[in-house]
Amino acid sequence: MYKLETLNITLKAYDHNVIGLQSFLEEHFKDVVVKVLPDTTDLYENDPHFKRLVKEEKKAKRLKLDYIHSKK
Repeated sequence: MYKLETLNITLKAYDHNVIGLQSFLEEHFKDVVVKVLPDTTDLYENDPHFKRLVKEEKKAKRLKLDYIHSKK
């Protein structure tokens, strides 16, 4: 028996393809969650506070995963 894995994938797609892609994923996979993320490129490049928040978020996510893996 295969183990069901949870994946988190970030894709870039043209807006007119999102609905079709979401439908495909929902037909072939379980528990599909699709979120359209805002483009934060300019904010990241021009706002030091936002850049710091992104860095802190990445560190927190890494620490969370490290903790989860240490409990297995």
